[in-house]
Parts: sequence; C-alpha cells; structure tokens
Amino acid sequence: MFRNNIRVAFRSLLKNKVYSFINVGGLSIGIAVFVLIVLYISYEKSFDQFHVRKDHIYRVQQDRFSRGERTLHSAIGSYATGTALKSSFAEVEDHVSLIKVSPIILYKNEGFKEERTCFASENFFRYFSFPLIKGVDSLVLRDPYTAVVSESFAKKVFKGEDPIGKTLSFRGTYEFDVVGVYKDMPDNSHMKFDIIISYATFEKHPYREVLDAPWRYDGLMTYVVLRDGANARALEQKFPDLIMAQAGDWLKETDQRMTWQLQPLTSIHLYSDLSNELEQNGDHRYIEYITLVAIFILVIAWFNYVGLATAKSLERAKEVGIRKVLGSYRLQLIGQFLLESLFLNLAAGVIAAVMVFAMMPTFNNVISTQVNFSVLDIRFWMVMTGVLLGGSLAAGLYPAFFLSAFKPSLILKGKFVASASGRWVRKAMVLVPFVTAIVLVSCLFIIYKQISFLRSQALGFDVSQKLVIRDSEIYDSLANQRVDTYKKEMMRIPGVEASTYLNVVPGDPIIYLINGVRRPKDDDSKSFQYQRMWVDENFVEVMGLQLLAGRNFTTQSIPRKTLFVNEQALATLGFEKPEDAIDEKVLFMGDTATVIGVVNDFHQESPKDPIPPVLYAYRPEGGLFYLINIETKAARQVVSDLEELFHHVFPGQPFSYYFLDEKYDQQYKRDIQFGKLIGFFSALLVFVTVLGLFGLSAYTASVRTREIGIRKVLGAKESSIVVLLCREYIVLILAATCIAIPSAWYAMDNWLNSFALKVELKVWMFVLPTLVLVFITLATISFQTLRAALTNPVDTLRHE
Repeated sequence: MFRNNIRVAFRSLLKNKVYSFINVGGLSIGIAVFVLIVLYISYEKSFDQFHVRKDHIYRVQQDRFSRGERTLHSAIGSYATGTALKSSFAEVEDHVSLIKVSPIILYKNEGFKEERTCFASENFFRYFSFPLIKGVDSLVLRDPYTAVVSESFAKKVFKGEDPIGKTLSFRGTYEFDVVGVYKDMPDNSHMKFDIIISYATFEKHPYREVLDAPWRYDGLMTYVVLRDGANARALEQKFPDLIMAQAGDWLKETDQRMTWQLQPLTSIHLYSDLSNELEQNGDHRYIEYITLVAIFILVIAWFNYVGLATAKSLERAKEVGIRKVLGSYRLQLIGQFLLESLFLNLAAGVIAAVMVFAMMPTFNNVISTQVNFSVLDIRFWMVMTGVLLGGSLAAGLYPAFFLSAFKPSLILKGKFVASASGRWVRKAMVLVPFVTAIVLVSCLFIIYKQISFLRSQALGFDVSQKLVIRDSEIYDSLANQRVDTYKKEMMRIPGVEASTYLNVVPGDPIIYLINGVRRPKDDDSKSFQYQRMWVDENFVEVMGLQLLAGRNFTTQSIPRKTLFVNEQALATLGFEKPEDAIDEKVLFMGDTATVIGVVNDFHQESPKDPIPPVLYAYRPEGGLFYLINIETKAARQVVSDLEELFHHVFPGQPFSYYFLDEKYDQQYKRDIQFGKLIGFFSALLVFVTVLGLFGLSAYTASVRTREIGIRKVLGAKESSIVVLLCREYIVLILAATCIAIPSAWYAMDNWLNSFALKVELKVWMFVLPTLVLVFITLATISFQTLRAALTNPVDTLRHE
C-alpha cells in the first residue's frame, strides 16, 4: 500500500509539471533563505559562548555625568575600577584589566602596524578560553616587558622561526620578549587581538595623571569574574556606595556623578553599542527583524503550496470520489496527500541545500561576516529536518483534510463545486504574502532614505579630498626631527594643498577626556568633563572650519597653554558669545590655558550622535596622524609620492593611509549591512510571492476558460475580461495595503528612534514602494488573464 502511495504521489507531481515547478521552486527559495538566516542568527548568538566561565564574566560599563548631563557612555572606565571592586566585594573572585592600543611594533628594524594590540593583566588566559600553543596561562603575562602573540602574527613576523624569546620593540620606546603563542581568536569573539602585552609593562610607563588620580581618568576596560552563586544585579546595587566612599568628595565638588553597570560577557556583541568598543558590534534588534523575515518567507512558500493545492481541488475531486467508492478510508487519503507534501518538501530541501552552499560566499560578502556552512554541520541538519517535517505537516494538513472531506455522492453526479471556505483560504494565500512583501519593501526604502539622509547631513566641515596618513610612532631621539621633515617635504609634492598634524582624526572617537575644567573664578561645581584633542596651526585651514571669534594658532603659540573651544564648550564654560571667551583663562590639565579662538561645532564621528564640548589644545608635536588636503584628480600619484617620501624619512616602517570620506562611511556599516540583508531577502520574498500569484492566477484563468469563451461570443472585449478576472486580486491588494502600511510605519518609527538625526516619515515613503510592488503584481496577474482573454473562443467551446 505504501509503495502504491509513493507511486501515485510521484505520478501526481509529474502530471502537474507547472504546479510542481512553482511549488518546488517557491519552497526551495523559502527553505534556503530560512536556513541562511538561521545560520546567520546562530553565528551572531554564538559570540563568546566558547569561554568556559562565560556565565561568571561581566564587563564593567561606565557612565559619567557632569552637571546632570551624561558626558560618557563607554566600554572603558576609570583605572581604579577593577582593584576597587575586587577589594570591596566578596562576590568578585577576580578582575581582568585590558587597554587597547594600536602601536608600531618593530622587529629587526622592520615595522608592523598592529591595530589589534592590548595590555592585559596576568590572569587573562585563566578566564578567557583562548588556547595557548606555547606557554603557561598563569605565567605568560606575569612579568613586565613580556607578551604573547597570535599564531598568525608569529607566522607573519618570525617566518617559521620559534617566536619564544624573540624581542620586539614598542614604538621604539622600550622592548619586550615573546613568552607565549596562542591560537588566533575566533571570528565569534568580541575581542580579536594579535599581541597581548603584560599589564605590568603598562604600569612601568603610565601617564602621570593615572598614578596620581586613578578615579578621575578613564582608559581601562575592566572585566570582573563573579563567584558561584553571586547575583550580578544585586551586586550592582552596591556600586553607588563604593563610588561615593572612594571618590565622592571630588565628584561632589565638581558636580559630577559616576555609575557602573555589569554587562554579561555573552551579551556584549548583540546588546552593547558604546563608545570605545573593541570593534563594531551587532544589534539584537536587527536579529529580531531578520528572524521575522525568515519566518515570513518560509510561511509564504508554504502558503503558496496550500493556495495552489486548494485551488486545484476540482481536479482532485473525482480522484477522491473514486477512491472513496473503492473503499479508501479518509485517514488513508490524508496520508496520501501528506505524502505528496513530503515529496515536494524533500525535493525542495535537496535543491535548497545546493542553493545554500552556492549562495554562502555571496551571503558572507553582503553581510561582511564569516558564517560557515558544512554538510557535516549538525545545526544545518537539525534545521533542515525541522523545516522539512514541519513544512510537510504545516503545508500539507489543510489540503489533506480539505480534499479528503469531499463527498463521493456529489462528486460522481457532477454536482461538486468549490466551497466558500476554499475561496477564503485562497484569498488569505494572496493577502498574507502581499502584506509581508509591502512591509519589507517599504522598510527597505526607509532604511535607504535614512542612510542617504545621514550621509547628506552637514558635518560642519568638508570631508572630501582629505587623505589620512598614520604617523610612524617611533619615538626615538630623532622622532620630532623626522616628523618636521616629513611635514615640510610633503608640501613640495604636486597635488598636496595643505596638511595638519592631529592626535585624533575626524571619524574616530575622541578617547581623551579632561575632568575638572572650569574658569578660575568659578568653584568646582562649575567644572565639566571635556573631550580633548592636540592640534597644530594648520588645523582650522585643513578642516575648513569657521573661526567664529579670536585668532589662529601660530608657531609662537605656547603648547598646552593656548586653546580653541567649540560652540558646545563655549556654552558649558559659561560664555554667552564667542567674543566673550577670547583671552579668557581656564583650568586645564593642572595648569591654566588661554582661549584664543572659538570654532564651529562639527560631528567628530557621525550625525547619529550629538556634538559634545571639545577643547582643541595647541601641541604641534603631539600628533599621530597627518590630515592632508589633496587634488582629487591626482590622488593616485599623490599617494604614491607620499608613500615614497614616507619610506625615505621613516625607513623600515609601514605606510598606512585612507581617505576620510571612506572612514565616515564606516560609521554606517552596520545599518548598510542591515539594509543589504533586508534588500536581499525582500527581493527573494517578492519573487516567491509573485511566483505563487503566477500559479494561482494561471489556474484561476484556466478554470474560467469556458466562461471567458462564452463572454467573448456574447461580445465582451478583452479589456473588460481582464478587469473582471483581476478585480478580486485588486480588492485583496488594497486590503493588504491598508494592513501593511501602518505595520511598516510602526516598525520603522521604532527603528528610527535610535538615531539623533532621522528622516521624518511621510505617507509617500510607503505609498511609492507599494505602488512599485502593486505594478509588479498586477503585471504578473494580467499576463495570465490577458493570455486567457485572447484565447479563441472556438478552441475553448468546440467540445461544449
């Protein structure tokens, strides 16, 4: 019996080739997209799950407030954090201190620019599960002037030599020995370092201010390890008392406040979007949206199957009637139709697996991740099994029960007609996919408009035609002389218009914060926390800023004694007009400095964030980057000449550059990736939806062929017949639009709330993409109906 059911199911699929192709094609795409998204979501949620003690490790997130306004919302905190927590609370077993740096590392007079470098305390490998290839986890970071390197760094720098015992130089200022090698940190880790230097080394070379006032200065990332049974939320409630006990007097005097929160290690990647993150993290909201997209695409593919199966019920009616007359039970008929559903889903599953394998490189390229696919991956087979079995039941149950319920007495007398419930099901099969398609396409359009809006916003300076070159960072006795030589000689290169020397480039966060800044006549309660940059006399010219009042720096300006302030800093210092601040004194870094100029506000990072108060202190030797205005037409030659000059002035050191406008584009990387994902899957969803409508409209037109023939004989025109056949779909499309637009508006309004600057939602933003989708849909439906309307009535009525 089972063999016979298989034979019948197979013949049924071959008999209805178009029907089978549409169902298999739609299901294949739906399953492939669902599997891709599940693999992507699984990858995003796997971050930091490999650490053995992941449930006990928390990162301390710090906020600072000045005069009631939050001035810092960061992943880094004060240098006193870890020590204070461990010594004050029994719940804290230990803490790990970490400072990210981006130095030039020298080996045998050859320089390597290592962006992924940090100082870390000696217990780093004890709590973070990064396997050591060489070295002992409790010893490798114990002593000063020692470091551990990644396997890939060891291969790149030491070229097959044993790295243990090799000596590297940190910016030419001191040397340290390699005492261990670890496997490269995996892609699904929120931290990825190639060099880890012992924290004891940093303690040998700290900033003076850090030693004098560790509670006042920030720059340390702190992870705490809680003991078994410790409650993180309960521990957080004790932090305010500790902070006030240790630094309360100074905080009160300066009208400041500081808070700490504990972030679970495994939530950092998806739930943390702070300043000074180790890298750009993911976003749990995007995961939630993409999850809904995956479910919708798969459900729509199943809906297409249900819609076509019920639409073709008239063709299967006689088969059901004959089977029942010959003694088939309803349960046997249900089994037969479920078997056909399983056949379709299995065929679709095989094709989907091939599609996933073929699409994976493109998918990873679109979203800039490293989601891996393997036929041996247990996650893949678990998802596929669940989708195939669930799909066979979900998509096959209704048609099975619907078809098996036909009464043979009515069918064999020729009195069977489609039921009202069947017509409602077919309407739902059109309505649900179309609602989903409108929502996704509208959301994609809004995302595009928002990103375009942010890019078009005035940053406060001209970001184009600007080249950034990283300084050598080798601080030997000739460092200042080499910098001066490079700055002077680059101006001789054709195409170089102007240059300035900065310690922070626009597009990067300003990590240098100054507390206690105020006017001498004010008390400590008027002090504020400011961001600080070192600049030279060419800063205003190269940036294209407006000097609202005052005068520019000159080569005779006294370093650290003269300042520019931006408009936000002007207000917090208590000046009403830019002119009022000129030649006024402020307390700055333990001394007094003179404000000689006020510059306009500009977005140091992206327009997403509000502009903070910033102090620009004159220090021509304090830069880390050359910001250069160049002629765009000669960009390639200019870069080549600057590189040649760099290697001449700084022999053996790497030349690193980028264009500033590209840097600003990186600010929108996560949103652009989300837009690409939504666009990619929206296109597939629209295709699956149109494919289902194509099949449904083709079948509807075929069963009304005789009606069309009679109408044409009676004088009906093709246009009126097309309108007649499309009318039901048009009504459903209008209903879907009324449901979809408010839903899309709600979703996009929530998404836009995360931006400081955002587009204003307008009705046309939803109507326009809806009209495009309606046009595609009507074109699909009209193609089938017009084809039926143009059929010669002689051919359709010759057997009547």
